[in-house]
Amino acid sequence: MPNKNIFDVVLLFALPASGKSEVRRYMANISPKKLSEEFHIGDNLQLDDFPYVFMMRRIDEELLKLGRRFLPGRQRLGHFNHIIKRRLLRYDQP
Repeated sequence: MPNKNIFDVVLLFALPASGKSEVRRYMANISPKKLSEEFHIGDNLQLDDFPYVFMMRRIDEELLKLGRRFLPGRQRLGHFNHIIKRRLLRYDQP
């Protein structure tokens, strides 16, 4: 039976350079007991979008050098959602 005192999902959204990575790093170094008791967070999977954003920026730069358009935001978002779903499916497996 799931623990009602533990969040099912915690999403960390904030502006660039606002401390998201620092929060993630801090949470990654806290004992599971303290995470559960003080922050109401159980087992967690942290997905960082920076590698994806950096890769897409590099692709855009190269496409522009070739005189081609870069990917519109909707196509990017769909691709990123696909990556998240694949990671979550792997995480759920025993």
